[in-house]
Amino acid sequence: LVLVSCGKENENKLSQIIECSIVPINDNNNKEGNLSKILSDNSILALGESTHGAKEFYMFKKELIRNLIEDNDFKVIAVEMDFAQGLMVNKFLNGDKYSLEELVRRFDFYMYSTKEFIDFIKMLKEYNQNCEKGKEVAFFGFDMQNRKYITKNVINFFSITDSTFLEEIKNQLVEIGNSGINPSGSMNVQVINSIAERMKNYKNKYLQDVSKKEFLLVERQVEILLQAELYYSNGMIDEIRDEQMAKNILWIKEFCSDTTKMVLWAHNEHINKGTSKAGFMGLLEWNNMGYYLRSSIGEGYYALSLEFGTGTILAGSIQRKLQVFEIDNEFAFTKRLSSRDSEALFLDFKNNCSFKDVKVNLHSIGGIYDSNEGNSVEVDLTDYYDGVYFVNEVSPISQFK
Repeated sequence: LVLVSCGKENENKLSQIIECSIVPINDNNNKEGNLSKILSDNSILALGESTHGAKEFYMFKKELIRNLIEDNDFKVIAVEMDFAQGLMVNKFLNGDKYSLEELVRRFDFYMYSTKEFIDFIKMLKEYNQNCEKGKEVAFFGFDMQNRKYITKNVINFFSITDSTFLEEIKNQLVEIGNSGINPSGSMNVQVINSIAERMKNYKNKYLQDVSKKEFLLVERQVEILLQAELYYSNGMIDEIRDEQMAKNILWIKEFCSDTTKMVLWAHNEHINKGTSKAGFMGLLEWNNMGYYLRSSIGEGYYALSLEFGTGTILAGSIQRKLQVFEIDNEFAFTKRLSSRDSEALFLDFKNNCSFKDVKVNLHSIGGIYDSNEGNSVEVDLTDYYDGVYFVNEVSPISQFK
C-alpha cells in the first residue's frame, strides 16, 4: 500500500509539474527566437542532449544559438570537445589556417564529423565574417581526453620562445602526443610539471615573443595534460572528468571576460546539476559537471535537458561501428509529453514551478549504444535540470561527406 501510495503521489506531481512548467514558444513559427528571449538572462546556458545522435537536437541548438548570438549577446560557445580541437575550430571561424575538410579530419568523435555539426560551424563562421569588428564569437572545447594536438601546440610554442628547452623535452612530448586518447598511453608527469614550472619562471621572457593570449592558452593546455593524466591514471573515473571539464569552462569564462555570456553544448549527464549514481544499489556516486558550475556560478547557470520520445539515432555499436538504432518511448514522463501531440515542448522549472523530489526516467545514451544496457537514468527532475526541451520524434544525424 505504501508503494502504491508513493507511486500515485509521484504521478500526481508529474502531471502538475508538466502543467505548471510548460511555456508556449511556438508563436510566429519562431520557437528558437522566443526561447532565446526567455533564457537570455543566464550567464552560462548549458544545452544538453540525451543522445549525441539525434538530428533534431543539432538543428534546434544551431537556431537557438544563432538567436542567442545575434539578439542576446552570447559570444562564447564551449563544446564537449577536446580543448586543442576547439582552438582549431576557433581559428577556422576567424579565417586562419584550417580548411573545412582539414578540420573534419581532425575530429576524433563521430558526432562532430556530421553534416549537422558542420552546418552549425558554418553558421558561426558566416556570423563572424559579417558581424561588427570586436563582436565575433569565440569557440572552445572544454574536454581533456586527447593529448595529441595539445602536445603539438606546446612544441610549436617552445619552438618560438625557447628552442633550447624544447630540445630537452621534445621527444617526451611527441611520445605523450602519440598516446592520443589511449588510456594506457605514455604520460611523463615529471616532464609536464617541468614545462609548467618553466612557463611560470620564464613568463616575462616568453611574453616578448608571443602575446599574453597565446601564452595563457598554452599554459592552460599544459594544465590539461595533467588533467588527462589524473583521469587515465585513476581508471577514467567520471567525477574526475566532470570536475576537470568544469574547471576548464570556468577558466574559459575568465579568459574571455567574466561578463561574457556563454553557451555550453554537452551531454545531459554532464550539464545536470545533481549527483549521478551507478553500481550495485547506486553505491557509486559522483558530482556532475553542472554541479560544480552551479556551485560556482549560482543562479546564473541554467541547465536545459534535451529529451525525446521515440525515433532513430546514430550511435556506435558495441563493436565500435556506427549504425542507426531505433529507440522506443518507454518512460512515463516522455509518454505524457508525447501525448500532448506537439512536435516540441519547453518546460521551464526554474521560473515556473516549485515542485521538488520528482523522480523520472530519461534516456541516457552516450557514444556507444548497447541494447542490453538500460540506456536510461533516473533523475530528480527539477533538482538536476532547470528546464527540458522535448522533441516527440527524432531521426539520426548523418556523416559529413
